Amino acid sequence: MLEITEQLQEILSKSKNIAIFINQHRSGDVIGAGLGLLSILSKAGVNAELIVKNSELGKNFSFLSNFSEMKNEVSRRPEFTVSVNTVNADLNKVRYEHVDNQLNFVISLNSGWLQENQIKLEQTGYPYDLIFTIGAPDLLSLGQITTEHPNLFYRTPIINIDRDSANENYGEINIINLKAASTAEIIYSLFKNIPEFKINETAASNLLAGLIAKTKNFKSASVSPDTLNIAAELIGLGADRELIVNELYRKHTIKLLKLWGFILGKLSSSADKKLVWSVISEDNYEAAEGSMDNLTSLVDELIVSIPETLITVVFISNSQSTRGILWSIKNIDALELSKNFSPRGSRQLAEFNLPSHIKIETAVKIIETELGNI
Repeated sequence: MLEITEQLQEILSKSKNIAIFINQHRSGDVIGAGLGLLSILSKAGVNAELIVKNSELGKNFSFLSNFSEMKNEVSRRPEFTVSVNTVNADLNKVRYEHVDNQLNFVISLNSGWLQENQIKLEQTGYPYDLIFTIGAPDLLSLGQITTEHPNLFYRTPIINIDRDSANENYGEINIINLKAASTAEIIYSLFKNIPEFKINETAASNLLAGLIAKTKNFKSASVSPDTLNIAAELIGLGADRELIVNELYRKHTIKLLKLWGFILGKLSSSADKKLVWSVISEDNYEAAEGSMDNLTSLVDELIVSIPETLITVVFISNSQSTRGILWSIKNIDALELSKNFSPRGSRQLAEFNLPSHIKIETAVKIIETELGNI
């Protein structure tokens, strides 16, 4: 059996158009890894696209030089498929004729019938011959793009890169490194020894940004000697550590600090600190220009400060309704914990709206009970 690097070289040698997708419920690490991979492939002359459907994702990383190259839609080519449900028809033959700018398909049956609602036209053409997914334990983690374009993921080979033990191994090639501190670290290790692909200053800065974000500037317990060695090698390749640390950790706006103040001011925890939650009003959230990136950065800080924490929940409330955002930290299924509230999202991050008859205090008790059952 070929080694992973050889498999990667072989499939890349046959690929001309590559799509990169990242987990839509994570930010820093996958943004840095995705942009780093985009830069590595583009530098080698490969036509590659990084598609991020969520326009709010990763705005804190807009200082990276190729951040603007991300796209929010997949590319299409002019190829269409006409589908006919023949459950009630015994097909004889099909022919077509093109007359006066009109294309007619003539379907002859031996028996049975067809109705108009059994015929469907859809655009099925995509230019990609290979997909990379980064930090996505399952395809649902990629967001609504998988439901909007199911044929793309069904028909195109996938290289699945992750560090999550819950990964479903859905790719043709699955590169799951549980010891890596970040997916950016995995990308670097994969490509540094492949001569055809060079890691330039842009790619090095992208990957170091992802690594620094994931390890909370090397403060997390997942940092290993390999992590530090890779960081040093990336700096040697031209990564601008000073810029990255300044942008991610020193350059906080007044509005961001206000958001943190609102949330920290109402922070509560369970007795064992495994569950941490806070409540913020919709007015305060909007006044502080709250975003998923800003909330995630705060959750990252909480993880460092309260290492016992497994689950963090932020409730955003107004006079009419309350929505919750639940982050799972240690491979606990966020959707399972919030299943009583019809959640949407992924194993790492679930969003939900509380039914009008359930108060926040009750919701916390329900989530705590579910956590205790795991």
